[in-house]
Amino acid sequence: MRLVFPKELALAYRDALLDSFGFFEDIEYMISIAGSENEPEFWKNYAQTAWEWYRSREIRNEINDPGDHYHATIEAYRRVQEFIEKAEIQLLEKYDAALRKRVDKLIISDNRKEQLVKAGENKNIRTRDLIFAYRLFGLDPKKSVFTLEKLEKRIESLRVRQTGVYHDAIGDYVWRLNDFCAPLIPFADFIELADYLEDPKRTRELADTVATFAIQRIRSEARDLESDFERDYAQRERVWTQARIPFWLDGRRLLGKFKNAMKEKALRNTRTAAFMEIDGIISYYDTLQFKIGLRSFGQYLLECGLDLPARRAFHLAGIGKEAEEQYFSQKSDDLWKKKQEDFIYRLRLKAIEDKK
Repeated sequence: MRLVFPKELALAYRDALLDSFGFFEDIEYMISIAGSENEPEFWKNYAQTAWEWYRSREIRNEINDPGDHYHATIEAYRRVQEFIEKAEIQLLEKYDAALRKRVDKLIISDNRKEQLVKAGENKNIRTRDLIFAYRLFGLDPKKSVFTLEKLEKRIESLRVRQTGVYHDAIGDYVWRLNDFCAPLIPFADFIELADYLEDPKRTRELADTVATFAIQRIRSEARDLESDFERDYAQRERVWTQARIPFWLDGRRLLGKFKNAMKEKALRNTRTAAFMEIDGIISYYDTLQFKIGLRSFGQYLLECGLDLPARRAFHLAGIGKEAEEQYFSQKSDDLWKKKQEDFIYRLRLKAIEDKK
């Protein structure tokens, strides 16, 4: 059952979030439901407040405010700039003194544009936000080789930081977060840059790279899964050794008969860090509405043997019907699940054997 959020409530929540300076992602969600925007004058004032709050790091740290106020600043200025660009076209077609005056008051200062670009030195700034700051400053990565190389250099420098999912102290899988408490999705910055540039070659090469990473990630966790299994098995073995079993059976030997099957089950597991990361990458493509990138990524996942993630990618890319008709409808969901588990079991088993 799909619940529909009432438009009237969305408007009320939007205004409340704006007044209380809530997370911009929540504001954008309410705007998408309400179907209406505020005036550009409002957004310019909002951008000014967001920017000042972004610069007030000490105060934000004192009150533990993790909000991405640079992103809020950029999104507010984006709305202002969109209005300005449309108004300039109207003024060329027909001059309007009142509109001209309004646009002049909305124009973003060169000093602020420069400040937004310099803020890109912060590793937590999203690449897509920095791209807009560059464009605002007159340095479009699509037109400036210098700007593109600078962005690529920045993204490469960020690869040294840890991203993705890890085991926390109690054994749960959790996402690593940046300073704004946003998940550190592997390849997020590369995906954002490819999305903006709309270069088919770059999009395909990135999809190939990320799919290869996915396979390597599944292989790399094989030893950890084996170690977890051996630890859990040793604990079970102690329990079964002390347990009272009828007919004078040896609990330890009885449990041993199931050891290989239990180990295989552990290595067939798809509820792991690697698959959480693959799912997170697919969701990130979808968040950006990068449909071409999703299709390409889905194709490479399929070629690598990761059928089920590929299936999800195809559906989110808008070609789910075609993918089902041409490929996935040939087997039942249970058979696809077994095929996927068989594949990753062989992959992990080979990884363990290679390290011996």
